[in-house]
Amino acid sequence: MKTDKLTRKLLVIGILAAVVMIVIAMALKLESKTVYSVLVVIWAVLIVIRMYIVNGRNKEYAQMLKHLDKILTEDNDPEKYIKKCGDYAERVEDEAFKEMLRVNSAVGYSCMGKYEEALDVLKSADLQRLNPGHRALALNNMAQFCYFLGRDEEGTKYVEDNFQTFQRYLANKNLAAAFMTTFCFYYYIRGNKVKAQRYTENVIEFINNSGSTSESDKNVLRKMEELLEKIKEMPDPEELYDDGDEE
Repeated sequence: MKTDKLTRKLLVIGILAAVVMIVIAMALKLESKTVYSVLVVIWAVLIVIRMYIVNGRNKEYAQMLKHLDKILTEDNDPEKYIKKCGDYAERVEDEAFKEMLRVNSAVGYSCMGKYEEALDVLKSADLQRLNPGHRALALNNMAQFCYFLGRDEEGTKYVEDNFQTFQRYLANKNLAAAFMTTFCFYYYIRGNKVKAQRYTENVIEFINNSGSTSESDKNVLRKMEELLEKIKEMPDPEELYDDGDEE
């Protein structure tokens, strides 16, 4: 597991403090119990300092995300959203959060229908820095943007390489629609009319019932309605086995 910069800094401080304390103890011929007690206090203080800093930092990051969400969902300003993601990424030290902000900027591009740019952002990101949920969502979006661009083979490869992971997130009520949207295209490409139609109708219903006015959801809704028309033109499953003979 990678340690963040703050942890590394405090670790160095703790080691240096321990070395200094040992040197002083040897010079003053202090008892080992006294040295041990002082070292425990030093490390306890460093732990408390880290907890205090991390707590404050987490609150700051939460405020950043809240502000970004407002820009995108209430102000409907994806260009400002992209710029703000970049500004915040320059400000923060936490590498995982910095990478998440970069990845989030892809959402701004997708809101403007710039799926090529959104895909480029995700492909250039270090997804291993993200937590499992964000990483899965980023990979899902890569598949989805490929489908939106008509790059079906590439989109399908992303799905098949991460199939089990994507399926697990279908049970997550906050993320289900995003993953379901990708599966709409996947099953359409695979010729599974029943699943493709069911997922597509579910996504359309979800967006309509959400009352969302975001450009991203509007774009997805248009894509889903177009896809549904194509799915309805597919032969029904029973027709695939109809040899044309009538009695």
